[in-house]
Amino acid sequence: MITKFGSLFAGHVDLDDEGLDGTPANDRWLSDERLAEVFPKSEAIAKLMDRTGYDTFWLAEHHFQREGYEWKWSTSASRSARPKR
Repeated sequence: MITKFGSLFAGHVDLDDEGLDGTPANDRWLSDERLAEVFPKSEAIAKLMDRTGYDTFWLAEHHFQREGYEWKWSTSASRSARPKR
């Protein structure tokens, strides 16, 4: 029986121009301010998961990627929601 639940969040920024007709990933260069938009989103996800009984919230870590698909989490992990359990 499954007794533990978790989820992975890659830390991607919400993009308006993705897909076949969008800006190619290698041509994207998002500002620090745009990349930082992911912090409140990830904190909200972590808090919701904590309230609803999830056991694990995995965050991906990717270095030197400025196209917005993933954020480097090692510098921001301390901002994550503190579990209540």
